[in-house]
Amino acid sequence: MKTNHLSIFAILGSLTAVVFTFASHDSSSSKGEATVQIRELTARIDRLESRLTGRPATGGANTSGSSSVDRSRASVHSDTVSELQARQNQLEKQLNESGIIERFAAHKQLVEESYGIAQDANRPAKERFEALSLLRDEERIDAAVVDSIMDLWDESSLDEKLAPYHRWAVMENLRGSTAPRFRDAILSMLSEQPEAKITGQAILALEPMSQDPAVEEWLTYLASNSPEPKIQQSATSVLQRGAEQNK
Repeated sequence: MKTNHLSIFAILGSLTAVVFTFASHDSSSSKGEATVQIRELTARIDRLESRLTGRPATGGANTSGSSSVDRSRASVHSDTVSELQARQNQLEKQLNESGIIERFAAHKQLVEESYGIAQDANRPAKERFEALSLLRDEERIDAAVVDSIMDLWDESSLDEKLAPYHRWAVMENLRGSTAPRFRDAILSMLSEQPEAKITGQAILALEPMSQDPAVEEWLTYLASNSPEPKIQQSATSVLQRGAEQNK
């Protein structure tokens, strides 16, 4: 949902900007930039219209010289801009009629609500993790969310039954974070020698921090000393990818 909605609205927003640029600047450099942008947008609009109508694209990605993209490569006239404006208006109408804009607004509201739920200590852990999952998909996890969820990690550590499930959920949803508190909590957990499933998840969560000396030390230890071959292999792979990135 996120990718489709954002691509649609990005195209409409970009169209508006390009039309404004073309209409308000006289310099050849500005017109040249607008020409390139219009060429790219025309191809994207062709694909979007094709997806909305179910009809084949008009050839925006074709390089044979017969498509609208090739026509815009030669020159950008006012009628080209007018055509794009008309297509933009038609797309907006289709989006409204199909309910996509309404659904987009509802989804945006859901994301905002999830941002608050994830940080609400009075909410059940299950609801917070569900909200966190959505925030992860929408790339809305920030420092405030991480700190709040790590409070949940600390609290669940007191419950032997819940701790593994909560830790798994935190590592799964915060994967990609390099927050020191997140790192330290994982390394502390590894010192407790958790089961292989949790250790494997920890390795994945630590990969973005593999260049950190403390993390690298733990990964090296697991690669050489874990009794589980899969854990050894996973830790070794992470170390190798980190070494390649560091070249």
